[in-house]
Amino acid sequence: MITPTIFYFDVKARAEPLKVALSLKNVQYDYQVVPWESIKNFEEYPFGQAPRYKDDTIDMVQSNAILRHIGRKYGLYGQGLEQQAEIDMIVDGVDDLTVKTYKPTLIDKSEESQSAYWATHGEPSSKKEKNGGAHWALLDAVIKRNKGAYATAGVTTHSDR
Repeated sequence: MITPTIFYFDVKARAEPLKVALSLKNVQYDYQVVPWESIKNFEEYPFGQAPRYKDDTIDMVQSNAILRHIGRKYGLYGQGLEQQAEIDMIVDGVDDLTVKTYKPTLIDKSEESQSAYWATHGEPSSKKEKNGGAHWALLDAVIKRNKGAYATAGVTTHSDR
């Protein structure tokens, strides 16, 4: 069995949930920093995007697909279709929120950009605005609805990233 390898840039972004999921199960992995140009090798990066993940059975890209693969392979995908659907919902919701953080944390770190982000996605009064909505509070409410520190069903899953 080969050690799983994550290929990504020298930035904390889409590879972090993969590292967390593997760590939750104490799976040793390699992390290889790759240059931006490497993703134009469409044989290794079919969609021209990273991260890329390789283990003893698969070589794949697309962060959420990789996360689901890790979840299934290492027992982090819940029990039954209903839990798996809830896990998928949380993973996609977190991904939507994560993408929205890129501008104020990686691209435009100005106070104006960060204030605009918070006004749209953090401020509770934005909940009823188009494409707004206190997303952090809504995510917290989903976790609280599931009665605990875990995102779903009181057990560790790959949505606990």
